[in-house]
Amino acid sequence: LVQAFAAIVAIVAVGRLLLRPLFGLVATTRSPEAFMAASLLVVVGAAVGAAASGLSMALGAFIAGLLLAET
Repeated sequence: LVQAFAAIVAIVAVGRLLLRPLFGLVATTRSPEAFMAASLLVVVGAAVGAAASGLSMALGAFIAGLLLAET
C-alpha cells in the first residue's frame, strides 16, 4: 500500500512540475500533431511508470488524464 501511494505521489509530482513547461513548448510550435504526440507520450509514460511500480496501467493512464485536464 505504501509503495502504491508513493508511486501515485511521484507520478502526480513529476506531472505537475513538467507538464506546463512541456505543453508551453509544444504550443509554440502550433502543430496539432506535436500536441497529440506530447499528450500520448504523457499518457503512455504515466501508464508505464504505474505498471513498473506494481499498479495497473489503467490507473497510470487515468492519473495522466487528470494531470492533462489541469494544463
